[in-house]
Amino acid sequence: MILRIWLAYITFFSFCNAFTFDKWTSGISIQDAVEIARVNHFPLTKASDMLVRKTFDWRNLVHYTECREFKYQTSLFGKDARVSLHFTQVTGRLYKIKIRWFRFYGDKDEFEEMLYKILSKKYGDIKIGIPANIGDYVFNKYRIWEPDSRTQIVVKRNSANIELMY
Repeated sequence: MILRIWLAYITFFSFCNAFTFDKWTSGISIQDAVEIARVNHFPLTKASDMLVRKTFDWRNLVHYTECREFKYQTSLFGKDARVSLHFTQVTGRLYKIKIRWFRFYGDKDEFEEMLYKILSKKYGDIKIGIPANIGDYVFNKYRIWEPDSRTQIVVKRNSANIELMY
């Protein structure tokens, strides 16, 4: 009986940990995410907050348990990036992370290739996907990885920015 419960726990835990990015793991709760941000000094705020913060501050997270999307700005690979954490409505578990790089100064193609190499090394070959909306396909360049049946990593490039979604 104990072995069966333990195996069920491992199966559930594996399902919840479909992806990781930096300190973030899919399936964590909002409370865990706020604690990770506090410990690691990520300037986490609610997505509705218009100001860019430089440090973690509890005042930016008033009534945070009611919120399902959080963000912070950081530097990743030497470029300014905005990281958004998305949580499910019902359980409040992390299911999507969106990283958007902006402010490119002539080296956007090189940065994109470097990002593709890193992701291909970690997740294998690219599975190219075509969005359902043809307009989206015309104006954006997509690269998609599917390391398992529960995880999809998408890089979307348009004229303004490069976006990575887990």
